[in-house]
Amino acid sequence: GAAKQNPHRAGTYTLADGDYLFSVSTTDAAGNFGIANYSFGIDATLPSASVSYQCTPSSITWIWSGSDANLSNCTCSGTGIPQFDCTTPGQALYNNLTDKSFSMTCTDTYGNVKTASKTLTTAQINACGL
Repeated sequence: GAAKQNPHRAGTYTLADGDYLFSVSTTDAAGNFGIANYSFGIDATLPSASVSYQCTPSSITWIWSGSDANLSNCTCSGTGIPQFDCTTPGQALYNNLTDKSFSMTCTDTYGNVKTASKTLTTAQINACGL
């Protein structure tokens, strides 16, 4: 028999972030019915990542925060600071006067990546009394 055409034709569609189910069904000339389903998700939104600092005359406290509905992980590192997991928002005090930069990279389960970083200028370091 003649194939029936669905009014939804092949093409390019713009989909919002979310979970989707794609289904295809068919019936052959003998009346046998078949269906195939495919689930997928779209997330084009970058995670958030922020880095700030507070200072005293002898130390720098780096403050970090990252979030996303589909957050996978965040890593942080800085001058003289080895990379560590910082998926949970937090802060850390550093007494090493070489700790002049800090960065955070967050990745979500869809592979979207956001990096935030802060580098203290000489004027900022002097204003801290370091």
